[in-house]
Amino acid sequence: MTNSYPVVAIQRDGQQHYRRERSALQWLRVVAPQAVPELLAHDDATMTLVTAETRGHALHELPIPHRAAAMLRLADQLGRIAEATMSSAQMAPLSALLKQMPSGYRAGHQATMALAAPLERMALDAEVDAVDAILQSSIQSLQIGDLCPDNVIVGDAQTVLLDWEFAYIGPTMMDLAAVTLSSFPTCRTSVGVESNLAQSMIERWSNTTGAALNSPTLAAAQLQWALITTGELLDLERTNQPTPRIVADRAVRLRDRCRSAATAAAELELPGLRTFLQRLADSPAPRRQ
Repeated sequence: MTNSYPVVAIQRDGQQHYRRERSALQWLRVVAPQAVPELLAHDDATMTLVTAETRGHALHELPIPHRAAAMLRLADQLGRIAEATMSSAQMAPLSALLKQMPSGYRAGHQATMALAAPLERMALDAEVDAVDAILQSSIQSLQIGDLCPDNVIVGDAQTVLLDWEFAYIGPTMMDLAAVTLSSFPTCRTSVGVESNLAQSMIERWSNTTGAALNSPTLAAAQLQWALITTGELLDLERTNQPTPRIVADRAVRLRDRCRSAATAAAELELPGLRTFLQRLADSPAPRRQ
């Protein structure tokens, strides 16, 4: 049986989040309408968005045997969004706000880098700049920016992506990197991604976009995601949110992600980031209760 998510009124907690989501939903309903819920109404004064009903299961709610097929469908959908939004002409109608990286990313990046020792941090900064240079020179397209298992609704006929308040125009492989970096940990839940499934997702994305796979760019995007999210998720471990069981499950996935990101750093010949991320991967995780 399929769950029913009724018409939803969402009030965002700031103008930046509200405007990002409103712009992304309005645009995608034109260029990739199957990817997002229909925006029925919005109110700028109260920062409220009303979207149509979305039917399906959140990705993490699916039985494990069904997740692989759902992840491949997700890769197809990400590819459609990238293909529909990667040209300059397609980007022209977008607000200037969507052309800026969300401020929360900078905070997340700083939280991760704060885990490095002061002298180590100085050496890592040059390697982080090298990662940024690879990404900034790559093709750009619209990214959801908050791609969590609970934001992916898998229905019988389509896969819909929710919560676009962090949407931005950025390196076209960023969202793909987020879901293929060995695991998919977020603030509420976590989904593992085996290496053969990740490779199949990458191939599906490439076939859908028609873009040749650029391995260094994907490795740089995976590294960037690890740097953006690791510090914040480790903070959630310390506060034991949302539950001890979920914290323990997510902790394992998070360390898997750091281990994979360390491999990406080695591929890009960035020894400082490789050592730093491997140390985070080897740090003790909380016990499951």
